[in-house]
Amino acid sequence: GRSVLRIINWLFLGIMKIKPIFYIKKSIRLFRDKKDYHDSILDCINIEEKYKFKSTFFFLSLSFFLSHEGRRYRLNKKKYKKQIKLLLDKGFEVGLHTSRRGFKSNRVFFREIHRLKKILRSENQLGVRNHYLAGSFPLIWKKYDSSNLLYDSSLGWSNKAGYRADTSNPFQPFNKDTNKSFEIYEIPLIIMDCAVDYDSSEEIFEECKFYLDKALRNKSIVTILWHTDRIIGSEYKYHSEAYRLILDYCFKNKFTSMTCSQIIREAEAHKGRIQANQICNES
Repeated sequence: GRSVLRIINWLFLGIMKIKPIFYIKKSIRLFRDKKDYHDSILDCINIEEKYKFKSTFFFLSLSFFLSHEGRRYRLNKKKYKKQIKLLLDKGFEVGLHTSRRGFKSNRVFFREIHRLKKILRSENQLGVRNHYLAGSFPLIWKKYDSSNLLYDSSLGWSNKAGYRADTSNPFQPFNKDTNKSFEIYEIPLIIMDCAVDYDSSEEIFEECKFYLDKALRNKSIVTILWHTDRIIGSEYKYHSEAYRLILDYCFKNKFTSMTCSQIIREAEAHKGRIQANQICNES
């Protein structure tokens, strides 16, 4: 987050949008805070461990900190390799957050997979989420299925919460070309932080609570995507406060927290039980 290049960009935007005071205040706030809240993985771990929760962390797999993605981070940097190891040691999961070029270009995509797999342990089977939830279906499933990925979790709305797949539970999409299901699973995304943007943490929480309560009633899954800069820090204060309200509500209502691959293992076990029942019925 803290970068001279970012500040220059913000000041340029302030001039272009005729909002110089807004972007100057934004720049001052970024450096005034004691921590760089765009880079807050350790704090995120501490928050989730308080509730005994475990998340999947999706990392961009860039070779350099400055690219077509803007000012980001270099995955091979020692600091991030160390943080990824810590996440895995503590039972969290790491997935691939494709770049905007990654889900369009096979060449870039396979480089991103290779770069991340070099850092991950061999037993970590990779899943993916697209940047900005961009991309088209079923092309995404065809591409990721042929890449032997375990799951995708890009099927959600970027401008509202809800069931874009008409379900919250994982499923194996149907491939019309082969007339059978893909091997890859889709884990629908129900709530993304920037899609529930209100003027108070209570309003953000209430919208999310609607979907949490649905999951409670139906004993189903609800997936929540919160970015690191909206979990901690003053830039997105209401989202940070709402995130804690969400975790507290899930904890009090005895939600089971799972990583994406754990969800898939549950789905596989459920599919096995159904198949076993079918065999029993046939016999």
